[in-house]
Amino acid sequence: MLCGADRSGQADRGRLDAGRAARAVHDPCSVLPVPQPLTEAPMSIRERLESDVKQAMRAGEATRLQCLRMLKSKIQEREVALRADKGRDHKLGDEEVQQVIASYAKQRRDSIAEYTKGGRDDLVASENAELEIIQEFLPEQLDDAAVRQI
Repeated sequence: MLCGADRSGQADRGRLDAGRAARAVHDPCSVLPVPQPLTEAPMSIRERLESDVKQAMRAGEATRLQCLRMLKSKIQEREVALRADKGRDHKLGDEEVQQVIASYAKQRRDSIAEYTKGGRDDLVASENAELEIIQEFLPEQLDDAAVRQI
């Protein structure tokens, strides 16, 4: 027999496959490497923001969803503004995204101060709620005691 063919000229698939399986056991090149456990890379701020938007949509949290979408739009505005200098496909890094978030948080704080002066407690409450959501994406700030220790 030639190469797994019987007298009728048809390949004997059973014997051929069995032969391949036997050779695969003894051939070190045919053995697949054992997959290593994947270590998760930390999520970027943008990925975390996307994930939180999806969670807010699923949970029906309208205020949180509105705030997160506004934050996404601020990041996108900054990217569009930098397109002329850095190219059409430029994406902000985590540090740049943090700067955008920090400036948006500052706007919220300024709004809170103005609404407090104007006696608009309802708007102060909504701005405080948004500021709490925004601060989740900023690094934790040191308090006065921690700064004095440094």
